Amino acid sequence: MIRLASIVFASVLVAAPLPSPLAPADALKAFEAAPGLRVELVAAEPLVASPCALAFDTKGRLFVAENRG
Repeated sequence: MIRLASIVFASVLVAAPLPSPLAPADALKAFEAAPGLRVELVAAEPLVASPCALAFDTKGRLFVAENRG
């Protein structure tokens, strides 16, 4: 019985529609920042292709890694 329930549960997960990503402007509106903080867009397509990671160096510069493949 456990096996059957697992198969039914897995098929429900696969069948659920995935939400579409937000446009950059809509994503910025979705954030709630604490007073005194701000949210800025720094990496989005088409400026970068498929951004997947970011890092700051000791000088405060931002580096963005792309996943092109």
